[in-house]
Amino acid sequence: MSDFVDEAIIRFELNNTKPVDLLDLTQSLSAFAEAYLDHAVSAGFEPERGNVRLAVKAITTGSIIADLASYSEQASIILKHVDVAAGFLTHFNEIAQFFLGKRSGGVVEPARREAENVMKVFEPVAKDGGSNLILQTNGPLFQVNGPMTINFNFNSQEANAIQNAARRFLGPRPPLNQIEQDLLLTLHQVRGDAASKVGDRGIIESVSLNPVKLLFASEEVKKAILDEPYPFRKVFLVDAEIRAAEGKPALYRILTVKDVIKP
Repeated sequence: MSDFVDEAIIRFELNNTKPVDLLDLTQSLSAFAEAYLDHAVSAGFEPERGNVRLAVKAITTGSIIADLASYSEQASIILKHVDVAAGFLTHFNEIAQFFLGKRSGGVVEPARREAENVMKVFEPVAKDGGSNLILQTNGPLFQVNGPMTINFNFNSQEANAIQNAARRFLGPRPPLNQIEQDLLLTLHQVRGDAASKVGDRGIIESVSLNPVKLLFASEEVKKAILDEPYPFRKVFLVDAEIRAAEGKPALYRILTVKDVIKP
């Protein structure tokens, strides 16, 4: 049973001066949630991705204020939601400051996925010159005078600067409509029949964070993935043909499965 934890609320407050595109807002919140999942694993709070999640607990009118609650699908002996929330916002701010050029000593260079997520999170703010984004949560409960409040505020100018720096950091996207070698593939949805030609979708983060239709060059190639225990928990090193439509990846034709990696 899912367990909502009231003290682990993260407030995502967008103070906008113009109407916000619904797609931009949902993409921003989705990227924020994806970053939260990644942090829960990389910081050692969860052994594998997917157990702990963010869910919208309440949305307030006026400015767009979304209260996001941390919850888990199953009990964890090491998970403390309030610590994950505080650590995540601190880490997210470090990434933002990295792209603002305010790099404190010991800050680790962000991963490509982190750069792509931060760009999406700040999209609604960057498009509205008078807006700002406030991220807030209560900190760990070890403070002498009670829990501290963690609060970060970003204006539109900073959001634009973060996005521009992240784009330079990422560099040009790999060309589409060609064969690429040694790509890392994770599964989003796969039919259990090796002969099935429809319904398979996967993610190759170096090309796109979104799931894309998969086509396997042969039944043997698909079987190499299906025969793996718990394939959705694995990362597959593949050669693939990337095909595009309207400038975006529309199909990955998986040619060879070269290796299997457990994250």
